[in-house]
Amino acid sequence: MALIDENDNSNTYSVSNGTPNITLDNLELNTTYRVRVRTLCGDDSQSEWTAPVSFTSEDKCTIEFVLTDSYGDGWNGNAIQVVDVKTDQVLGTFANEDLDNYKVSETNTLYIYVRPGRKIKFEWISGSYVDECSYVVRYVDGDVIFEGSGALTKPVTHTVYCGGTMPGDANGDTDLDIKDVLAVVSYILGNAPEGFIEANADIDGVEGITISDAVAILNLILTGN
Repeated sequence: MALIDENDNSNTYSVSNGTPNITLDNLELNTTYRVRVRTLCGDDSQSEWTAPVSFTSEDKCTIEFVLTDSYGDGWNGNAIQVVDVKTDQVLGTFANEDLDNYKVSETNTLYIYVRPGRKIKFEWISGSYVDECSYVVRYVDGDVIFEGSGALTKPVTHTVYCGGTMPGDANGDTDLDIKDVLAVVSYILGNAPEGFIEANADIDGVEGITISDAVAILNLILTGN
């Protein structure tokens, strides 16, 4: 099997051990690839390549959890849970683990990958010895979402963005709500809304900002898609 990056037509991944199920990892985000397959025969010959099948990798943001336990025996049942605000789907649960069996301060770094524009919340799951827990939750480029020690007193709600843009966040306040729809409408009417970001507002796939962008942002708010 060969995996072809359509940006430069390079062969970026191949396998020849006959494994029937292949996991494609370390792909570039938001990149179109072509997959094709051929048979390697026992006499050192090979079949023709199959017709290629194309797919585009998802564009997701990487969020990093830097979790520390000051005593070194793990978080003892404490954890940070990530939940989709709209659907209540649990996207992941993250906790420090004692990986070296030494009772000294230990830090684990864990990751989650989330689509830009998705509204999520971070909730605390309570265990014991909560005063030993500290954390920094941030994007891999260093932008901190929140940090602290001990239990979260309330959930932290956040709209995911990365790469300098957040689809739909027309007014640039790093949140996705009806204010963004109003900002687009105001822009279309010839005004200059404060903090307006054209790249965030133009999400309908058609060049230029029109009323269809306002509708698309409203749909994003209502459905998360």
